[in-house]
Amino acid sequence: EQRRDFVYVKDIVDVNLYFYDNPAKSGIFNCGTGKANTFNAVAEAMIKANGGGRIEYIDFPETLKGKYQNFTEADLTQLRAAGYTRTFTPLETAVAEYSGYLRTGGYLRR
Repeated sequence: EQRRDFVYVKDIVDVNLYFYDNPAKSGIFNCGTGKANTFNAVAEAMIKANGGGRIEYIDFPETLKGKYQNFTEADLTQLRAAGYTRTFTPLETAVAEYSGYLRTGGYLRR
């Protein structure tokens, strides 16, 4: 299975605000949970958050074979060294929150 370090956009906003508030710190930083998850885990979280559903599989597109990164996992060492200490939202929590947002049409609030 392909495994990705899925990251919640809300967490990326927090990272950006951290650097906005700390302009003396700069660089290129990886962002993510530091834990790779499968696409099945995303689908299962969606099914759980929405109270039902099923997973359908499709063949991997031939045009992407050999061009797709099958594994990503953020190394947060540099980000932590820059002083950013917040944890990133776990996949299941992020999916549940975002699914609620989609159902209600509301805005995410902290």
